[in-house]
Amino acid sequence: MQRKRKKAKKTTEQKPTSQPSASGQAPTQSNPVKKQVKEEPKNNLVKLTSDEEVGLYRITTTVLGMGSFGIVYKGVALYSPYAPVAVKIISKSDLNEHRRIRLKSEIDLLKTLDHPNIVRLLEVYESDERVYLVFEYKNGDLYNYIQTKGPVSEMVAMEIFRQLISAVDFCHKKKVVHLDIKLENILIDDATLEIHLADFGFATYFEEDVKLEKWCGSPFTVAPEIITRTPYDPRSVDIWALGSVLFTILNGSYPFQAPTVNEVLQKTKSGKLNSFHSSVGYSVKDVIVKILNLDMAKRMTMEQLQAHPWFRLAAGLAKIPDKVRVSQGLPAKTTKHCSPRNVVTDR
Repeated sequence: MQRKRKKAKKTTEQKPTSQPSASGQAPTQSNPVKKQVKEEPKNNLVKLTSDEEVGLYRITTTVLGMGSFGIVYKGVALYSPYAPVAVKIISKSDLNEHRRIRLKSEIDLLKTLDHPNIVRLLEVYESDERVYLVFEYKNGDLYNYIQTKGPVSEMVAMEIFRQLISAVDFCHKKKVVHLDIKLENILIDDATLEIHLADFGFATYFEEDVKLEKWCGSPFTVAPEIITRTPYDPRSVDIWALGSVLFTILNGSYPFQAPTVNEVLQKTKSGKLNSFHSSVGYSVKDVIVKILNLDMAKRMTMEQLQAHPWFRLAAGLAKIPDKVRVSQGLPAKTTKHCSPRNVVTDR
């Protein structure tokens, strides 16, 4: 197939990918987290009909998902054809002033967030018509993982959640809040269970004791104070979303399940959780219930979460011998896998 060579200038070289926005029909155990909610329409999505070369990368027509502002395609590094990347292509004609500010904020934030569980923005290229964000490649997201495999065991949930907490805690210590934590924005490697937090399109810096009022998030993980337009501590909103994610991966269904988005939001405001699966243990239930507390003043904080016995046990998984990990259905810590993170370092 003949490839097009796009003229684009590199605007930064740093530290990827976002996934589809949240989802829809309330899940069931046999058909977890099924999508139904339509995404926000975008007027000028860049739809590739043939491969393109931009900078040091070849972008294929394989669609990985929908990110903030544009479609995410699979690509490869020309200097190492075996190193895949994810490339989000954004049409400049689709960027009004508000979207330009959000895009610049996402790029600037990602440059400062160098963490093993936060997806990395490798490079940014810009042409007259488009912006190309090149991210490290991950082979799936947590939404599709649960959709395919169903609810995970408590041990696997611990392995996933401890990494997610590490990423979010790192952000908060950097005075950054994500504000759109959901299954689709958590990338996962099937073989290693390594996770990466992605899509920082809603993310922002915050100040201590300064409340936010803007609407953000997705229907199944949005905090009730956002729905009721109550000024909120943005860290507490991230914590709420973490609780929603933990409930979902353990139960294969959302915590506030209902047939329509409006009913989901109403149920979220009521705080009436759906039933837990019978296999979910008491200690992790305690974590979820304390996180999904309507009262922001009583909601579990990051510090309280990290001090909880269930999470302390989860945090200890990184230290147990491989033989024990494998016996519990976890991958060995010595599992090897290729990552563009190493390729970029060697370039």
